[in-house]
Amino acid sequence: MPRFVTKMFRNRLAATFATTKALGIHCVPDQLIVFAKYPTPGRCKTRLIPELGAEAAALLQQEMTARTLAWARQLNKVHGVEVSVFYDGGSRQQMQLLFGQEFAYEIQTGKDLGERLTNAVRQRLPQVQPNEANAKDKILIVGTDCPELDVSDCLAALKRLDTHDIAISPATDGGYVMLGLTARAACGPEVLETLFNEIAWGTENVLTQTMVRLSALPIHLTLMPAKNDVDRPEDLSVWHAAIQSIDCPAPEVSVVIPTLNDERGLERSIESAAPNGLTEIILAAAGDTHQTALVAARTGAQFISCKASRAHQMNAGAAIARGKTLLFLHADTVLPTHAYDSIADCLSRPNVVGGAFKLRLDSKRLRHRVIEAGVAMRSQILRMPYGDQGLFMRVSAFRQLQGFADLPIMEDYDLVRRLKKIGRIGLCNKSVLTSARRWERLGAFRVTAINQLMVLGYHLGIPPNRLAKFYRGK
Repeated sequence: MPRFVTKMFRNRLAATFATTKALGIHCVPDQLIVFAKYPTPGRCKTRLIPELGAEAAALLQQEMTARTLAWARQLNKVHGVEVSVFYDGGSRQQMQLLFGQEFAYEIQTGKDLGERLTNAVRQRLPQVQPNEANAKDKILIVGTDCPELDVSDCLAALKRLDTHDIAISPATDGGYVMLGLTARAACGPEVLETLFNEIAWGTENVLTQTMVRLSALPIHLTLMPAKNDVDRPEDLSVWHAAIQSIDCPAPEVSVVIPTLNDERGLERSIESAAPNGLTEIILAAAGDTHQTALVAARTGAQFISCKASRAHQMNAGAAIARGKTLLFLHADTVLPTHAYDSIADCLSRPNVVGGAFKLRLDSKRLRHRVIEAGVAMRSQILRMPYGDQGLFMRVSAFRQLQGFADLPIMEDYDLVRRLKKIGRIGLCNKSVLTSARRWERLGAFRVTAINQLMVLGYHLGIPPNRLAKFYRGK
């Protein structure tokens, strides 16, 4: 571009900004504030904990936040709306790790929700006087509890704010799921105090109180269509309906991978189970979970932090799984190609409710081939595959059995025994590849002997804690 043209363009642009400033017009993009909580078990979705447990409730919080920020990302990229995430709990780095780095993250400040909302709005509004604020400067506030909200709802609210001061989308439980207001209204005397102070937050009277208080102000209010949010156990059907909608279809298979500390080979396992639109991967992590969270961020897997118990971890992952079939995969185990086709074929056989793969150890030693043959005989004749073979089953069967028993060890053996009572156990023709580390460290004969002693101890009724200590060499 010729230099004189560039100079002319810059002069024109400077003149435009000067004119808009002189007229009180502020070139500030529309704002979306998302109020979110970091998914710490026990500190979010507390009213759902009796139904789901603390870990599953926290993962539901994570999934709902991710869903909200997915359409917020589209609102930003396609429509130029600036998105800010005001969070409670966790750190900025943790929020970025779970939900992406493209958003502006700000910590919530204030002694209660009303004060936090007031501070957030003031922080994001242009610094102007009420008579200067351009009515086209708008700000929307949403939480993460309403899976029915999307881009179209925000655009509709922004359009309403062309002719109104405040737009509210009510919640069917008596609160509201979205609040929109113009900069002119927000900068008006006592508007934010009227909106957010002395409100009985968390009750069915929030919307009524808000509207009564607003009625004393000279503003134009509009109500959007009511939406359902998810706060109580009876609201979970709203979430399930949302994730099964056309834009977010339920996967065919949910892969649950329990991990403890920094698992070697975890990324290989995830890669072999790679999500393809028909699957989802849930990492149920215990111990030092930082590296596992990084792996989840890199691979697109879901992440949940749990106490160190494989049974508990797998149950927590299954509690929030959306698939029709559950696959429990060890962190050092790799699925074969076309594994999901093999699972579908196995479950299509008459009366089959679950199954597993054959076992192959990642070693070339002859003794390990003998072990693989023994595992194949046990699985084929006794129909008793173990957890390192990639156990899978229909969700309905898993729920009928109420999941894994809360055992410190032998949880897979116990589940398969109970699964056999309600249907047949199938065996896929393909093999999973699992680590031979334990076999190589302790010796093939010793590991085989320990495994058989564990089975014997289980049937003799030896306390599971004693079996676990024996198995782990304590």
